[in-house]
Amino acid sequence: MKRSYGVLLVLVVCGLAGWGCGKSEPEFLGRPLKQWTAQLESESPSARLQAAEALTAIGSSAKKAVPALAKALDDPDPAVRAAAAIALRGLGAEARSAVPKLVESLKDPDPKVRAAAVSALGRTGGKSPELAEAVTSALQDEAGAVRLSALAALDRLAPDRQRSAKVLIRLLSDKDAAVRAGAAETLAALGADAKEAIPALTQALADGNPDVCVAAAGALALQGPDAKEAVAPLTKLLESDNGTTAGAAGTALGSIGTAAKDSIPAMKKAAKRFPGPGPGAAIQGAIGRIERAR
Repeated sequence: MKRSYGVLLVLVVCGLAGWGCGKSEPEFLGRPLKQWTAQLESESPSARLQAAEALTAIGSSAKKAVPALAKALDDPDPAVRAAAAIALRGLGAEARSAVPKLVESLKDPDPKVRAAAVSALGRTGGKSPELAEAVTSALQDEAGAVRLSALAALDRLAPDRQRSAKVLIRLLSDKDAAVRAGAAETLAALGADAKEAIPALTQALADGNPDVCVAAAGALALQGPDAKEAVAPLTKLLESDNGTTAGAAGTALGSIGTAAKDSIPAMKKAAKRFPGPGPGAAIQGAIGRIERAR
């Protein structure tokens, strides 16, 4: 019976998309890749959009469509341009020849296109100072969605992690809370290369937005004892009614270790406010780490 289900699954996948399964050309909804690629030249905007979305669905098997998708980045319809960038993103390194056109699309008048283009660059571009510079410029975009996409792309592309840290520090003051939180999360991913961000991350603990506070606390936790200057604001965060925020603060204090020993009474009080698994348990674990380090 299990074998029958496996055969059925293969038949369904092959019937829908034609990814492999003995076919000479990938298909989607019964139509081959070349037909979807040709449809990108249709006079109908909706037909062109459908084609770009179909090529996205075909995925990595659509690499022969890269030139046509790159051309579609100049389509008069912004929805088609954005869909073409998304399709190129799904192709990853196979779409590297489209990088120059994607860089041009960072100046597209439509923010959805710019966001899709910078996201695609994060997947297709490879690591080079020139490309990282282009993505870094998108961090100054007026649209928050573009800046957020650029953050994720820069994390994959930037060969100079310390330079990235300087850019991310500036973004901790961005007007968009999602970008501020994203900057803190990306700094966390930089690890030891983000030590210079400790003062800015400490200041971000007073942001007022829970997502930003949690992300900043998480980044500081990864700095360990070097983040001792954050002990006071982290201790203050233990008073938050938001369990996630209090738990993140407690975890960071536990990572700082001995320098946070005076915060233990406040940590115990916070743990009682959030009994059971979750924030309370995380804070209790942090207390144990501090006590063991004394």
